[in-house]
Formats: sequence, structure tokens, C-alpha cells
Amino acid sequence: MKIVCIDPGHTTGVCMVDFKTKGMTFFDIPKNLVAIGKLIAELDLNDILVVEDFKVFPHKKTGLAWDSMYTPKVIGVIEYEWMLKTSTSPIFQKPADKYTAIKLINSDVWPLEDCIKKLTKKNFLSEHSWDAYCHLIFLTYQQWRKEHIKNGNTVGL
Repeated sequence: MKIVCIDPGHTTGVCMVDFKTKGMTFFDIPKNLVAIGKLIAELDLNDILVVEDFKVFPHKKTGLAWDSMYTPKVIGVIEYEWMLKTSTSPIFQKPADKYTAIKLINSDVWPLEDCIKKLTKKNFLSEHSWDAYCHLIFLTYQQWRKEHIKNGNTVGL
């Protein structure tokens, strides 16, 4: 099983953890909808796909006038390919979730899986793969927290 986290945009950041091989990779895909579609098509049914959702913030709407809106196109390709394969939508996270993740990275609140390394922004070639990594951290924290609450352990949450 893999967890694949994607920060879509003109440069799409990807962070992938493979629990079978215990490996973690991150990379960028330059503006190429076909490559993004192929990446999604190659995933397995039991993989987990996380995508940063696109929101137009009020202070940015003027700057988007006449924009080609490439990021929503990337999200459309990802969601279409994933739904073709699984009949379900990927997990969408808010852009702000990555800021929560940055705080989590700097804390020892919960134990990371062996194959998920604690990294800093300096380990990444671009902002986009760093953002994808942050979405991975946020997802694993959510899953850990949910499991703890289910087991009745809410100390420190």
C-alpha cells in the first residue's frame, strides 16, 4: 500500500510513501496533464490518494482574472483518473492543513511510521513537493488521532 499526496499546480509536487518497500520519495511534475494522469492511473486500488484542494481566496481573486486556471485542471485530471479506477473521490485537504502539519513536524506529539522521515523544508527541491509532504504528515496525524480517540485515549490530543 502507498500513500500519495499531491500539491497540484503549474508545478505539481508529489510525496509518496510505499509501506511495502518502506520507501519515501518526493518529486515535481512540471506542467504536464498527461504525466499527472499516468501517475494516478498507475496507482493500486488499495493506495490512499490525498490532494490539496483549490480555493480562491478573496484577496487573490483579482489576480486570477484572465488566468488559465491550470490548478483546477490538474485536480480535474487527478479526480477523474482516480474515480475511473476506484469509483471514489480522493481525500481532499485544505491548503491551510499544511500549516498545521508544519507545527506537527516540529513536535513530538505522535510517533511517525518507520518509513516516514522527519524532514525540513531544506530537504526539498521545491515548495510544491514540500507542501505534498506536509499533507502526508497531516493525514498520518489525523489517522493516528482518530485511532487514539476510538480507543478512548485522548490524553495529549
